[in-house]
Amino acid sequence: IETSLTDSFFISIILSIIFYFILKKADVSLYLIIPAFIVFYLGTFVFLIKQYKVTQTGKLRGMQGDLKLKSTNPFHRYIDKFKAIDWNRIFNIDKYVDAITKRFPYLRHSLSQAGIAEKPETFVRKKLKESFVISLTLSLSLLFFLIKIKGNLFLSLLAFIVFYLGTFLFLISSPKAIASRHAREIDNEITYAGRFLLIELNAGVPLFDAIKNVADNFELIGKHFKEIIKRVDYGKPLEQALNEVTEITPSDNFRKLLFTVVNSLKTGADVSIA
Repeated sequence: IETSLTDSFFISIILSIIFYFILKKADVSLYLIIPAFIVFYLGTFVFLIKQYKVTQTGKLRGMQGDLKLKSTNPFHRYIDKFKAIDWNRIFNIDKYVDAITKRFPYLRHSLSQAGIAEKPETFVRKKLKESFVISLTLSLSLLFFLIKIKGNLFLSLLAFIVFYLGTFLFLISSPKAIASRHAREIDNEITYAGRFLLIELNAGVPLFDAIKNVADNFELIGKHFKEIIKRVDYGKPLEQALNEVTEITPSDNFRKLLFTVVNSLKTGADVSIA
């Protein structure tokens, strides 16, 4: 789907440019280019999606079949050639991505708190591409409008730069917004999860088993407790697992709860009393 969306965008841009010259030659309203682009985009996307077929190839190996996704997209031959170009070697893209990533030192922490399992460099590279596509679309729309009103076409180039920077800064800050939303959602559960944990401990349930029970009964806080369980299953001490999850949680209240548990483990105090 992601590949078809990208292919559809570039194909629709080409078709829209051709359609623009046809409209101009026919002396028809150039505003038709906007609905035409939408029609081209939707039509091309539906066409490409229907070209994908799942076919079974090879012989069964043991109990498993060797399934492959075969694309019959007629444009793929040209698109694959375009993708095969080593743009990084030509433009040294990694150097610029690393330089931009260093401008956002908080990004790694924000990604962890937002639950986005990506490296900062990968995230920046993806948002640079998304910003380009969005900015190009907006700039082309502005270009057609300027042509219609016979305005200064140079404004579309300046607009592209503004659109690109604005869109990129907006997208790069999205992990912070996601983390803030997660914090609010966790805070809605914290009281009930804390009481549940307390009841379990007062009933004589061991701390690790109580954490498992909380993980099974709560959604958002349960995800964080499942991270604790996963780390312990990998052989890490419970105290270390609690500390690691404390660093990635976006909720201050949940962080306080975990700090209380960790401090009780360090001092050997009764966790339920703390």
